[in-house]
Amino acid sequence: GGSFIDLAQLEELILSGTPLDSSSLVDIQDILSLVTLEMSGCGLDTTLDSFTSLENLQYLDVSHNQLTDGALNVVEILPNLLSLDASYNLFENLPNGISGATSLEEL
Repeated sequence: GGSFIDLAQLEELILSGTPLDSSSLVDIQDILSLVTLEMSGCGLDTTLDSFTSLENLQYLDVSHNQLTDGALNVVEILPNLLSLDASYNLFENLPNGISGATSLEEL
């Protein structure tokens, strides 16, 4: 971990098209100032549970990955999330957390 440690004030992180694994996600969870996070086409196939600390996150793009049911349960505890793009993944059902994401305006 720690590769993003000096980015404590960063509000927008665009990693689309960059191969990411679960250790990369652990580093991202430490950027508490993030408002926008784009991780489209990153080969993600794990849960995003490590993102519970990203309370300022408003825009999350995890489209074009290999996410499955349960991967997005974290969205229900992201209090400021306005927009979620989870299209083109492997979901069989809407993520359970969607119903609890009361601030969500765009899905």
